Amino acid sequence: MHVKHLLIGITVLSLTACTSISQTLTPTPTATAIPSPIPTPTFAVEKFGAVELDVTYCTPDDVPQKMDIYYPTSGGPWPVLLYVHGGGWSEGDKVEGAAWRGMTERGFLVISLNYRLAAYESKFPAMIEDVKCAVRYLRAHAPQYNLDTNHVGAVGASAGGHLVALLGLADESAG
Repeated sequence: MHVKHLLIGITVLSLTACTSISQTLTPTPTATAIPSPIPTPTFAVEKFGAVELDVTYCTPDDVPQKMDIYYPTSGGPWPVLLYVHGGGWSEGDKVEGAAWRGMTERGFLVISLNYRLAAYESKFPAMIEDVKCAVRYLRAHAPQYNLDTNHVGAVGASAGGHLVALLGLADESAG
């Protein structure tokens, strides 16, 4: 019995010695300095809960296209809910998007936009080009609007629903 205890003791001491030797041979990892991020525009906290009307997101054919922005009251970066109004591609207005403002209480940045209408001599694909331009604008200005570029969703009514469907099906080669 004593021999058994002696062998166990020698084994434990041997393992302990090996562990301490390997720790002295293996250097302890040290933290490397992380480079400072490049300064970017920061979100203005006074925008919490605010509404920005008539923000120009694109100017095709020298006609400024406008959007309204409804901000949540806190948090961020936020997922985006992009609303595209209906109206048979010839009428309608971004003011319809105010109905979605309640989504800001659920942590969404709500965007409602206008696009070139057929009633003003714009022909397809001008409308979808404007909607895609709005998404590109939002992604390019993400810090300014405190939005999460990986979570952009779009909804639309009637013609807006059609444009949202086209937006969802467009690949990178479609601009």
